Amino acid sequence: MFQTEQYNESKEQNYELAIRQLQALLEGESDVIANLSNTSALLNQFLNNINCLSE
Repeated sequence: MFQTEQYNESKEQNYELAIRQLQALLEGESDVIANLSNTSALLNQFLNNINCLSE
C-alpha cells in the first residue's frame, strides 16, 4: 500500500520526488485542513532540521 522513499539523490531529484508525493497526498482531497496537515507532515519529513535553531 505504501512505499518508503528516501531523499538521498540530488537536490533536484529530491524536490521532484517531494512534489510527486505532495500531488499524491492532495489528489482527490477537498478538505483544506486535511491538505494543510498532509503538506505540513510531508515538509517536516522532507526538510532536515526544520525545527532546529542553529548557526
